[in-house]
Amino acid sequence: MAENIPDCLQDSDRLIRAWTHEGIDCAMAQSPMLGVNGYVKVPPEVILPYDEYHDVALNAHGGITYGPDSAGWIGFDTGHAFDAWLDPDVPEDRMTKLNRKYGIPPDELSEYTKVWTLEKMEEEVNRLAVQVHTLHGR
Repeated sequence: MAENIPDCLQDSDRLIRAWTHEGIDCAMAQSPMLGVNGYVKVPPEVILPYDEYHDVALNAHGGITYGPDSAGWIGFDTGHAFDAWLDPDVPEDRMTKLNRKYGIPPDELSEYTKVWTLEKMEEEVNRLAVQVHTLHGR
């Protein structure tokens, strides 16, 4: 099994990009549902913090919704209510289709709408990588 991508991507063609930020392996992949998922690989010596609900207690959009898997990957998704993808390289999600159908720009649909692009997704993945890097340095 390849260590450079999360377990969930081993037999798929959904990988968009993989890179390293602050010494932490990162990846983005098309979600099987909506939008794009972001992943970072937690080094084996890092002990992840957990909250009272036994969820990984790191700050990522919508919380950590994946992992850790057998290789240490954790991730988050952008398939939450009010997430919208307008990047031409990512298939439209339901909200974007509704916006287009009714001629409503996503930023006018709701003050809570989060409009994603691959660039913004990379920033969010990098932000998670910095948190893991900080834990690694402790």
